Amino acid sequence: MKKLFILFAISGLMVASSCGKKDATEVETMVEETTETIEESVETVEEVADDVVDTTEETVEEVVEKVEEVVEEKN
Repeated sequence: MKKLFILFAISGLMVASSCGKKDATEVETMVEETTETIEESVETVEEVADDVVDTTEETVEEVVEKVEEVVEEKN
């Protein structure tokens, strides 16, 4: 068990040290790529939300029309 713990500790140190060696340009590139991905995701979510709103409005209009027809038939 101690050997396993030591292996995890060493691998953790290796990962931590490799993260510190990254150039600023690598980090900037990663930030730019992440920003682009987030912007694309936001655009997709906005499009889907607009579609949902449109569909909901159409459904509500159809239901209102059907309810009005039923009310007229009963009168």
